[in-house]
Amino acid sequence: MPVNPLETTRRARATGGEPGPVFLFSPAIRYYWEGRWSGPFVEPWRRLYDCELVYVSEGSADLHVGAAAHRCQAGTLAVIPPRLRHESLVARGGYAVRHCVHFDWVPPPADLERRPLAAFEHERFEALGQTVVPPPEIAICLPLVVALADLACDVQPALARALKELRAGHYGAAGGWLWPVLNVSLRHVALRVAEPALQVMGGTALIAVHGAKDYMDRHYATPVTLLQLARLTRVSPNHLCVTFRRVVGKPPNQYLNDLRVQHACRLLGTSHLNVAEVATRVGIPDANYFARLFKQKTGYRPGDYANRPHPTVAKLDD
Repeated sequence: MPVNPLETTRRARATGGEPGPVFLFSPAIRYYWEGRWSGPFVEPWRRLYDCELVYVSEGSADLHVGAAAHRCQAGTLAVIPPRLRHESLVARGGYAVRHCVHFDWVPPPADLERRPLAAFEHERFEALGQTVVPPPEIAICLPLVVALADLACDVQPALARALKELRAGHYGAAGGWLWPVLNVSLRHVALRVAEPALQVMGGTALIAVHGAKDYMDRHYATPVTLLQLARLTRVSPNHLCVTFRRVVGKPPNQYLNDLRVQHACRLLGTSHLNVAEVATRVGIPDANYFARLFKQKTGYRPGDYANRPHPTVAKLDD
């Protein structure tokens, strides 16, 4: 049987960890794959129609999600939500063993059971009506990247059993074993992003932040203002800005700039567009301002970025 959540809470208290909230969901697994990748390897930019859990058991891989870059060493678990643009890389000379589970937090309606897993950069992605949106209390914790060693209790036995069931094709049983793994991981993130003051604000504030972030992830190439985001999420601009900073760690305008620069890194490194064209493509039509912002965030001038000694997507400064 899967690990009892009450036992998980008891162990957390016994080890001095905060038990935190218990998240209620029933993971519906759609697909599982695993393997070893040797560098240089790039799984290109894509968007998911469901959620994906990625566990790195050996080696290391880089995961770029939205405007953030993560180095996933062995023992790292990541959960990527629907719609969010991301890519995976293994450095030259390195390798990674990854275990990937596509799932929905709740069973999907019948008309979505045959939807694809992902759409790559050159493919059309239908953002509306094709995904099962995670519950708001879970969505605000996503994307999630945690080291299992940092969690309040040991989830390795449950994860190992889940992988065993997945390899055997027993997706229902595997979902039961993944429940405590995901719950403890979500709790770990929730205790850090949901400050006491934010908890008092309630779910409406968290939903507003998720809505604003999702809108910027999908519309970064168009003009986006704080007032526009506030109207979209039905909260005041000041309230949205304060809440967004508490949850995401930076205000909306900085998140948007980081996101645009991350997309610019990709275009400068993989296309034949000039700097002015790249600036326009990412929503910054003022090429001079774009050049200053790009240098500030990456340390490179845009024209030099494609010729840097070790081409990787830049990790942006906070």
